[in-house]
Amino acid sequence: MALAVVAVWGTNFVVIKVALDALPPMTFATLRYIFALLPAVLFIRRPQVPWRSLALYGVAIGFGQFGLLFIAMDGLISPGLASLVVQMQIFFTIGLSVWFTGERLNAFSWAASPWRPAGWE
Repeated sequence: MALAVVAVWGTNFVVIKVALDALPPMTFATLRYIFALLPAVLFIRRPQVPWRSLALYGVAIGFGQFGLLFIAMDGLISPGLASLVVQMQIFFTIGLSVWFTGERLNAFSWAASPWRPAGWE
């Protein structure tokens, strides 16, 4: 299973690069979001959060993450670099959750983090 995940992840950004040769970046991001949304609304209930928060999250991920990623991949960065850039989201997620919600990292969070402090075992 792990090898399958690595194979899919490894080829994902190459496929995106090929698709960007046929579609503009924001059109591709919109289509990606629509094709992810349509099956999800049939099987997954809406989270119990205000519509404003849900819409803000959608715009942040749809435009902020994938839209800008696809713009960058459309001639500015390689698929390999794009993969690394996307993985940087963990640091932004942690920073924004601390900033907006006041959440603090506890021992479990540090243990689950891929970037544990030196000597943490």
